Amino acid sequence: MTGPEHYAKAEEHLASAAAIETDGYEDSKSAWHQRQAQVHATLASTAAVAEAFTPFDRNRNVWLEALR
Repeated sequence: MTGPEHYAKAEEHLASAAAIETDGYEDSKSAWHQRQAQVHATLASTAAVAEAFTPFDRNRNVWLEALR
């Protein structure tokens, strides 16, 4: 997965977590989505930092699209 793909996946998991009614029964499912979002957000952040140090930003437009 690329950094922008990780970013999009993190947003997807956060939306899933937010959509779950937490009445006690679905709490673990919501927590799972939150953990997955955190992992993908961390990987996206790491990719962004790594790409910042490359002389040619080949994924600039992909990042801009992901952040819309």
